[in-house]
Amino acid sequence: MVYRHFVLIALSITLLGALSAPLAHSREEQKRSSRAADTPDSNQKDSERAEAKTDPVRERSETATHVHTEACEASHDDTTTDPILRRREMIANFRSHVVQAIPYELGSQIEFALQEGDFVKLNYGDNPFDLTEGLIGISGKPKEAAPIPPDGKGHGGKGYVISCHLWGDGFFETSSAVPLKYNKGVESGGEGWKSYAGCERKNGRFQIKFRIDAKAKKPLADVDKPYPLTKSERIYGLAEVYRMAKQHFAYFNQVPDLDWGQVFMDFLPQVEDEDDLYEYYRVLQRFIALLDDAHTQVYFPPSIYEELDNLPLWLDVIENQWVVIERYPTKEILKEDIPPGTVLESIEGMPPDEYFGERFFPYIAGSNLERKHTVLNWEGKFPKNEKIKVQLLYPDGSRDKRVLRANKKSVEWTSDLLEKYREPFRRKPYFASNMLPGEILHVRYGQCTNRCQSAFQELIVDHRDRWPKGLILDLRGNGGGSTPSPAARRLLSKPMKNMQLKTPWSISYIEARMPSLELSEKFFSVEMRYYGLDEKFSRGWFTPGLSENEEEPLPIHYDGPLVILTDGYTFSAAEGFSDLLKGNGSGTVVGERTFGSTGQPLFFDLPGGGRCRICTIQTRFPDGTEFVGPGIEPDIPVERTIKGIAEGKDEVLEKGLETLKSMIE
Repeated sequence: MVYRHFVLIALSITLLGALSAPLAHSREEQKRSSRAADTPDSNQKDSERAEAKTDPVRERSETATHVHTEACEASHDDTTTDPILRRREMIANFRSHVVQAIPYELGSQIEFALQEGDFVKLNYGDNPFDLTEGLIGISGKPKEAAPIPPDGKGHGGKGYVISCHLWGDGFFETSSAVPLKYNKGVESGGEGWKSYAGCERKNGRFQIKFRIDAKAKKPLADVDKPYPLTKSERIYGLAEVYRMAKQHFAYFNQVPDLDWGQVFMDFLPQVEDEDDLYEYYRVLQRFIALLDDAHTQVYFPPSIYEELDNLPLWLDVIENQWVVIERYPTKEILKEDIPPGTVLESIEGMPPDEYFGERFFPYIAGSNLERKHTVLNWEGKFPKNEKIKVQLLYPDGSRDKRVLRANKKSVEWTSDLLEKYREPFRRKPYFASNMLPGEILHVRYGQCTNRCQSAFQELIVDHRDRWPKGLILDLRGNGGGSTPSPAARRLLSKPMKNMQLKTPWSISYIEARMPSLELSEKFFSVEMRYYGLDEKFSRGWFTPGLSENEEEPLPIHYDGPLVILTDGYTFSAAEGFSDLLKGNGSGTVVGERTFGSTGQPLFFDLPGGGRCRICTIQTRFPDGTEFVGPGIEPDIPVERTIKGIAEGKDEVLEKGLETLKSMIE
């Protein structure tokens, strides 16, 4: 059975300014802050009582005025400590104050009036964003705050709060802002959509405008078109990539033999003479690829990406051969299938290693050849619709020579096509779970998004009354996002040690003094303290305090037998997820070595419309063990076989189940 969770997106938007101080760093601080703010002096209390006697609107809403405040205070009650349970309690409170239900169609704008404490319920029709229901209400306690600044930013006003709660299938996101009037509304949203809310108070009631739109995508006609770059622009682009990497790149230690300055000088003549935009960007990609880091890349301008595509095949190197794992149901594949387990014997008359090695691998950023194989499936590398000659060895032993076009973008997926042509762990939805025989819960965690993290936390909380005997966390094919630390804490029963991080840093004045400071590390340390820089600052490196912190497990957590499935496509934040679990002694990793790349990239624009990103931070296991580059080695490696792929077996999942059952027994 697949559990689908309708989980809340909570968007609390402060209107006319309620917040004049930063958010508290703990629930106890929040409680103390709200109590202090809600304790006026006796003269203020007397004036409020007198006002209440003469204000019928206020008298009518006195009992409901603090719905939001009461719900939040109840949610912070020490007897209900888990954030998921607190959120459910708060929403139940809001639902009990609904005075009207309104059908709502995405893209339309609605207007309505509410009094304090009232909520309206929005019922959504069919929409592509899985939104199902919403609550909008007015609450809060009148309170003097700082005046509204002239630019309309910051906090000010009377402290009324509009609460917008939008939820759907398996996601939860929260943010806050300070809109003022209609033309100063706040925008927020999720994947592919955004909401707008604006409000102003009139005669004791609140006029609200609200709408949800799909996020506007820049039409192709507005995308920067290729144009000839001048020689100066081409040199500037290369120089900018060189400079930003020299200043910010975190992993020069992994390419100790690379003379970055000399490489820059070697590439200068190449960009000076290359006036074709596509070929110019290929030079930049080859330049940056020498840093051997998959979070450090040059991206083509959008106009060039539109003209690139890939073969309609998903290939992996299995038993030292290029093997079809999946295929895209293009017209030619639908006409004559290429089943999983088919071996790609040659491409354009060359062995695949030789062909890909000459045409693509020098331009792909990755720490080793195996990682470059992985990236080859992700990015379009061929001119769109280019015809490629291939020789195939089918699972039945027959051979065939075919011509395939680079056109996988032409596919329009349906549920039936996904079922037939995609591996289960690469299909949507990206979060799913099912109970396997023996009360083993299999969780497909396909992206490191807020939506998946929220759904995972809800799933764990829902099983608190009857825990499964074992849990399989499937991170195969997870390309990352944001490291889901709260999800990791749902699988730990002891304080969680964070990953070790460090990032390059420099201050111009200290850089100017470096010749004298290089004489003594002790003197350097004393000098740092003199300028107010603590022990987190060392020569050229800053170590964020997060590395030293330990986070307590969440009140409701699973601490039974755990297996984590990984493969070469477990990348970035998904590796961070596995890192947090394995580095804290939770779970057994089964499968294949992870990709071996994560970090916080710094993005910047390049001449001609492209972009570049530079990895700015080193990341290690909590104990300092390196995994960026080599990847995370599984505790129990699994080598897939061509025969198993052809027969449709999931050899990694089978080994994970076997391992988990032995742990349970």
